[in-house]
Amino acid sequence: DISGNQGPVMIIDEESSWRRIHYRLARLAAGRGLEAQDLEPKLMLCCFAGVNVGNPQTWGRLRAEVRKYKPSLVILDAAIRIIAGSEDKSEFVGPFWSAIGGLQEMGAAVAIAHHTGHLEKARGRGSTAWHGGADVVAVLSKGDTKDRNKMTWAKLKDPPGLTDPDPIWIEREGREQV
Repeated sequence: DISGNQGPVMIIDEESSWRRIHYRLARLAAGRGLEAQDLEPKLMLCCFAGVNVGNPQTWGRLRAEVRKYKPSLVILDAAIRIIAGSEDKSEFVGPFWSAIGGLQEMGAAVAIAHHTGHLEKARGRGSTAWHGGADVVAVLSKGDTKDRNKMTWAKLKDPPGLTDPDPIWIEREGREQV
């Protein structure tokens, strides 16, 4: 059940252009029978703003915006562009998680996009502190057909019923998920 804490969503996208993010949001809305503008009242977007936990100006501004707008969810894409230092070193990943904790203390759930890059596909690249600091690690991978992707759980702290949920299948159209 995902109906619990509904509210505004803030997306900080450090990898995609405005054009690309608007295209994706239009596809997402259409897949749910909505128009893209139906998403706007509860959606805040920021693309290529240079938000970085090590930059007091950009991270301070993000914290101020979270404090002001009180989003239920903050999505940060991608971790590699937001961390202050090497993703391979726990001495940088630890402070990253501390900064994320500051957003959570303001009442926001935080979702972070981080890439895999190892032979072990359920593990994000870089330090093992990435996995250790997360409450939930969902892995999106190719599905059993070209028309869908599979989302599985590499980590789920306190899962409902104390068992990991079944995989979720996400339909695809071309390169985009719907």
